[in-house]
Amino acid sequence: VHFFVAIPELQTTDGMTYTAIHRPDGTWRVVGRPNSMFIDPKGISTSESVEKFWAPVVMIRGPLAMVWNPFEFWLDGKTSHCGVNLMQLVKTDGEWKLANTMWTHEPDACEALRPTDLSTMRPN
Repeated sequence: VHFFVAIPELQTTDGMTYTAIHRPDGTWRVVGRPNSMFIDPKGISTSESVEKFWAPVVMIRGPLAMVWNPFEFWLDGKTSHCGVNLMQLVKTDGEWKLANTMWTHEPDACEALRPTDLSTMRPN
């Protein structure tokens, strides 16, 4: 299942998604969008994308959780960028939902972020 097809069922509609884009001049541009945009997203790419992650840090307390992990994102079989994901989750009606999601978009950070043991990347 394509990520953007599945995500509406995984997110709360009232949360936010933020992307921090690292620019070539060293500055950052932060773009925020409501999670509701994924219910009827416009202009979704039909390109084949794969995101691999490693070394997740998961913290849970009651119905609240957060996950932090580095990742590498491929588009049409080539590395597009690396970065760090931060996901905040909330458990409602017995189900975990993504409340807020943030990630960095760092085209030049893959060497620094990529694990030395590539077998730790998920999915394999």
